Amino acid sequence: MTVHDLGYAREDLPFIAMELLEGSVLDELIDTDRSNQLPLSRKLEILVQVCRGLSHAHENGVVHRDIKPANIFVMTDGTAKIMDFGVARWTQSTQTQSGLVVGTAGYMAPEQISGQRIDGRADVFSVGVVLYEVLTTEQLFPGDSLEAIFFATLSKKPPLLSLPDGTELPALQKILHRALARHPEKRYPSAEELGQALGTFLDQHATALPPNTIFTAGTSARGVSSNRQRPTVQAPAPTPVPELTPTVSPRPAARERDRQAGQPVGAVGAGFPSS
Repeated sequence: MTVHDLGYAREDLPFIAMELLEGSVLDELIDTDRSNQLPLSRKLEILVQVCRGLSHAHENGVVHRDIKPANIFVMTDGTAKIMDFGVARWTQSTQTQSGLVVGTAGYMAPEQISGQRIDGRADVFSVGVVLYEVLTTEQLFPGDSLEAIFFATLSKKPPLLSLPDGTELPALQKILHRALARHPEKRYPSAEELGQALGTFLDQHATALPPNTIFTAGTSARGVSSNRQRPTVQAPAPTPVPELTPTVSPRPAARERDRQAGQPVGAVGAGFPSS
């Protein structure tokens, strides 16, 4: 989003003036898509644009760290905007905080959960989670607590996708599995390459599929909660003791709170070891 001005209206009242966007956040479009209204080609075009935007950020040393449907705004003309760089990390900075877990449960990469140093490949993982979500309208990592969500992220294998008639698409499956690889070195090395892979699939396959296709997942993806809201997490680094001590409710009741990206709603001691 474009920032036009910032400052103080008075000594105790800061302001920031940004561009006015007309459209919807992606999670609203996913909810709408449960009634089979969002074309497959449009879904992939949105994610290709997101990958291009992230590629530009990564080239300038910035990792977003909180890519999720609530932080992707789709304008009425189809343009996708990445919102809320409030928890972004400048990877070239010598003053970055190490050992801090920041992001939204269910979208963070395994190395992000474990408090390791991250790079643009963490955002690639998050895009993979969003890709699964726009294709199936379901969340990838189930859980009604931070412990359950983190455990699913660190242990669950990407499910197999298929069309409603059971037809599988190996090319799409390959993209999804590589984006969601547990180890960063096995993922797409950049958001640009993930975007290129999605663009190629879009050109070669998506236009030949029914426009309102919603994919189904294998049994490993069953049981995903229909509550789409996830807590934003700001947590200390992992300790050797594998335990979590939530200090707030892990799932706020109001879905609107999740759209206030960058406003941490949870703090938790993350004790999961890296996988």
